Amino acid sequence: MGAELSVFLTLLATFKHLTLMTRYGLRSCFIFKCKMCNVELPVNTEKDSQEMDVNRGAVCVTMCTGGGQAQLEEMTSAMNIPTMSAKTFRKYHDDV
Repeated sequence: MGAELSVFLTLLATFKHLTLMTRYGLRSCFIFKCKMCNVELPVNTEKDSQEMDVNRGAVCVTMCTGGGQAQLEEMTSAMNIPTMSAKTFRKYHDDV
């Protein structure tokens, strides 16, 4: 088991109350709240300092294979992963 997963599972044991989940394309942020001290802790599905985030990577690979937003949506749906909106796809597509 990876170190990041171990930390996440430890946090789940302490901060059992998920108060908010926000999606940014394929990236998510979970806010956990401790039931004892009411401290809120944000947990992101990826680090902010990465050179290429998951959204940019997904758009790049979709473009490289000749696809578009519909193909990305079909691929993520097949894996039961919520996909990014067409607006978010266009934003990353225009950046690339």
